[in-house]
Amino acid sequence: MDCWICGEPATTGEHKTKRSDLRSLFGKPDQRAPLYFHTDQRRNKRVGSLDASVLKSSARICNECNSARTQPHDRAWQQFSEVLRENEYLLSRRGSVRANRIFPYDTRRAMLYVHLYWVKVFGCAVAEGGIAVDLRSLADSILSSRAKQAEHSSRAII
Repeated sequence: MDCWICGEPATTGEHKTKRSDLRSLFGKPDQRAPLYFHTDQRRNKRVGSLDASVLKSSARICNECNSARTQPHDRAWQQFSEVLRENEYLLSRRGSVRANRIFPYDTRRAMLYVHLYWVKVFGCAVAEGGIAVDLRSLADSILSSRAKQAEHSSRAII
């Protein structure tokens, strides 16, 4: 299997939900205090580690994309997510949070990285599901570190 981002041999799995988010919400599960994973096919699958394969996408990416190329995106999402969890009252009271309060320096770049984190998650979900979507434009977005813009069509799909 090749990495859907760069085309190199794919050797690593990406978490479906960011590992740091799982840890923040559930702590560190183990065999004595596992988490339970549910799908339409199976309920109550014991998960004794946040590195369990069931928590990772079956769509693989290469080590370079997973460890180097998208690390700034992962770190930006982690910071964004942590600040939102710590300041949940801001969302419930105001309905929004100013990005420059989360990223006071280089806000635009940090938010681009958050966007690219979700491009990677979406691309992995598409690849895992075998959905007939051309991933090239998503991959190009990550490779060029540019935002994925919505493409408009004059034809309506019903």
